[in-house]
Amino acid sequence: MRSFIKVGMVTALLGLGACGGESLETEPGQDTPGSTGSPLTVYQDLGQRTGYRVMNTITCGAPNQVTPWCSSSSTASERLYSWTAPTGGTYRINTTGSGFNTVLAIYDQWGNPLSACNDDANGTLQSEVLVTPGYMQKIIISVDGNGSSCGYFEINIHPV
Repeated sequence: MRSFIKVGMVTALLGLGACGGESLETEPGQDTPGSTGSPLTVYQDLGQRTGYRVMNTITCGAPNQVTPWCSSSSTASERLYSWTAPTGGTYRINTTGSGFNTVLAIYDQWGNPLSACNDDANGTLQSEVLVTPGYMQKIIISVDGNGSSCGYFEINIHPV
């Protein structure tokens, strides 16, 4: 299986298979087209990092590329991040510590929706999903806002 990644003006062909993982851009770039009908702009690759505050920034001013299926009325801008599972197993991804009403949606590396999408976890305005990727599997994490909300957010990723 191969994936094309556009990095600035350079397009790299990345081979995926039994020999190991892949590297991805650290600056904004494009992933291959998914179910959205056009390439998704991935803001940053989070690598294999886990823990609190794997990423923190704002969604305001970012493009609105996707609409999370668990919050279909969302018109807010979102940030998309690629992340690669350092081991196979279940991971908890949440936005605890964020300053606005977030929505999390998880896509495969080509932009196709996976089953993980959440708005308002555990009676809060933050979101939380559980994902079970395989070893070195890349996913795309979308941090969106409920309705037209935007603001400061934190992404936390922990093995379960």
